Amino acid sequence: MFEDEQAHDRAKFEAHSARLLIDALGPIDTIPLHAQGVLAPRQPGSPPRAYTISPLRAVEPITAKPFCGLARFIERLITVTSPNGRFGSALPVFWGDLWLDGSWMDTWLEFFTRDWHMVIAAIKGSHHGNGNDELWALTDATAHHVIPRLIGALESDGRRIKPTLCHGDIHKKNVHFDNEHQRVILFDGSCFYGHWEVDLHSLYQFGATSMDSGPLREAKELLGASEPVDEFDDRNAVYGL
Repeated sequence: MFEDEQAHDRAKFEAHSARLLIDALGPIDTIPLHAQGVLAPRQPGSPPRAYTISPLRAVEPITAKPFCGLARFIERLITVTSPNGRFGSALPVFWGDLWLDGSWMDTWLEFFTRDWHMVIAAIKGSHHGNGNDELWALTDATAHHVIPRLIGALESDGRRIKPTLCHGDIHKKNVHFDNEHQRVILFDGSCFYGHWEVDLHSLYQFGATSMDSGPLREAKELLGASEPVDEFDDRNAVYGL
């Protein structure tokens, strides 16, 4: 993809994700966008950059304790189902600076596997991918054995999962405390329709180690867990890779 096309796609996607979060969470629990677009290159030969304009909010990073409320956000996101019953997005998905296909797939395994390969290919193509032969052997084994076994189990033996709205990039920088409204807010999504549990993996950043840890236990009590339930921790370990 040409860099100018990618910048335009990113601007459109960020606006699209912001609208989806506004619809699901409301304007107080997320940050709306007022405008988006593409900036001219800083100098000849440099790539154009996408930009967004949002209202100023008095926010600050949060600690692990208030982050336990994440399950309440996910509870509202999963009420928004895929418009066509498939997994994916109406636009290419951006995960940070990484462009992902995002096009619709019939199964979650197909969608997740395709984007997994795109992420790994991007890492291999960067300087971070040099001299890591053992790591690439493990990623190949994960792609060919672990993912089909754990993620495929969600849609085998008569089981089905409904594609619902996922934030797609929940981490410490995208969850803040709004001092004006005295509440935790969730923003800067990489939204797509997928398996809702994919948004839980971020809880491991806050000290959760298993389904019995506080934030994950809260999520399970509120939301349940997909079948097979006893593979919940293993699935979330894959989602967090």
